[in-house]
Amino acid sequence: MKATMIIVFQKHLPRLLLALAVGYTAYFWSNPHGFDLFLGDTSSYLRFESYRTAGYPVFLDVIIAVFGTVEVVPKVQIILSAATLAFLGWCIHRTFRAPILALIPI
Repeated sequence: MKATMIIVFQKHLPRLLLALAVGYTAYFWSNPHGFDLFLGDTSSYLRFESYRTAGYPVFLDVIIAVFGTVEVVPKVQIILSAATLAFLGWCIHRTFRAPILALIPI
């Protein structure tokens, strides 16, 4: 019986990881704690200050090119974070063949 449950869990693991990632995204998208998504150092990123790394300005340029505004950056970051956690969980599962370990990142 236990072996059957593990097989079923492994079979549905991608869907479970996807559902958890969607739940993560929905939770943080709703901003339940009312955090200000643009903080004090946000302007240094938006003005491309010289002490910032080159990768983030490129990310911002892509966001502006696609959406026309930087207002969506926090939402895009939430989606990318959720996708990264789901991918990490899948990689852990593939590496260790232990589906329960795949839930650790989420």
